[in-house]
Amino acid sequence: MVDKKALEFFNNNKIAIATSLYGSNEQIHDSITQQSGSFNKTVEAIKEIVRLELPLRVGIIEMKQNIPNIKETVKLLQAIGVKKNKKYNKR
Repeated sequence: MVDKKALEFFNNNKIAIATSLYGSNEQIHDSITQQSGSFNKTVEAIKEIVRLELPLRVGIIEMKQNIPNIKETVKLLQAIGVKKNKKYNKR
């Protein structure tokens, strides 16, 4: 997870950020990460990164727990401002 100090460092040093989101809700994401609250922390960090307009790549790792939810996860990311990158997007 990133805090404001880390984001400031990334911005000042032109560091691109990559992260993963495993589902469009906390039940799916947290069950995969096995960390309660990780979905909310991840989404809030992504929102802040988007707000600051830092370079960001979000991976959605297909797993049996989230395959039915991939499209909803993409929609969530688009709704919070993550831009689609055809280079990395196979869907």
